[in-house]
Amino acid sequence: MGGNVTDVLPDIVFADVIVPTLCPNATLVGPGRYPSLAWNGNAYAVTYLNPNQVELAVIDATGTPASPTVIRGTSFIPQPPVITWRAPSWIVGMSGDGAFLQEVTAAGTPTGPLTSIDGLTNSASVSFATGGGPLRIAWLGFAMQNFEVFTAGVGAGLAITNPLQVTSSAFSPANPHVAWNGTDWLAIWDSSKTRMSCVEHSLETHRVTAGGLANGQDVRAHLFNCDNRGNAENHGPQLFWNGTDYNVVWDPIVYFGTPRAPQDPIQTARFAGTLVTPTNPTTSGFSFDASALLNGSELATAWAGGGIFITRSDLGGVPLSEITIDSGGEYPSLVFDGTRYAVAYERDGNIYFARTCP
Repeated sequence: MGGNVTDVLPDIVFADVIVPTLCPNATLVGPGRYPSLAWNGNAYAVTYLNPNQVELAVIDATGTPASPTVIRGTSFIPQPPVITWRAPSWIVGMSGDGAFLQEVTAAGTPTGPLTSIDGLTNSASVSFATGGGPLRIAWLGFAMQNFEVFTAGVGAGLAITNPLQVTSSAFSPANPHVAWNGTDWLAIWDSSKTRMSCVEHSLETHRVTAGGLANGQDVRAHLFNCDNRGNAENHGPQLFWNGTDYNVVWDPIVYFGTPRAPQDPIQTARFAGTLVTPTNPTTSGFSFDASALLNGSELATAWAGGGIFITRSDLGGVPLSEITIDSGGEYPSLVFDGTRYAVAYERDGNIYFARTCP
């Protein structure tokens, strides 16, 4: 298959572009918001908020969801949870009254205690590393009266190993993420700084050794336009090692409203210490809520903007094909199960699950 989805999906020729088909239609999982989807080789699991408690539903290989399980009860100002698989368990990261990890059996039952990442009550924005390697997390912690980016390994029993404060007095850091390249880690986050009448948004990075030590200087790249409208959100950068350099995918600034509206479309760029010119990996100038992954030599991005879509592009961000998942919805979460793409997303206060055909 060589990582090319057109090798395994039935072909529909439209305007000379081969497009994977949706198979079957979307399946309702249940009420909720902000889904995060993972695959363990045999089944999927999606975690989400409903309304302020964290729930998880296992979805079998046929696409049939089981009844959801409560992973954590209602907390104060919860943030969207994230999920990954480390055999033999799912691991859910979440925040609200602090940042936490919870192991969950393959069948969807919490096992072991809820583990605080740093013992603080205001930590937030947990994410899991991409690229394989030992399990690692990034999060926002509070240090010296500022939110700062932290990263740490996750050992047996969810033990937090080699925690490292990556930033020091950073300009409003948010949405941290780490990626493994086979040798060391690269931490990335977005930051904002008020300049005159607007807020400047940038991406910053810092290398971390395999042992969890700071290694290298911060690299700052001005990527976001000036934001002077307020009432906005930013879903932050996603980072992937492609064997040669990194692919970065990030959302534009998205303004709240009905409907939500982006300032710019989703962007992607190659990164190897310096950033090449960003491009839009989708076919729309109205795209946001990016959920991306690397699949061999291509980049796949699920996104919202008048519907839910999956776009395949090359590593330079040039679109190859696109499929419409739903005519509405937001907050997609994308995985590839070795045969096809699967996506969980929210529409009208409910979580849905859909796949492309095998």
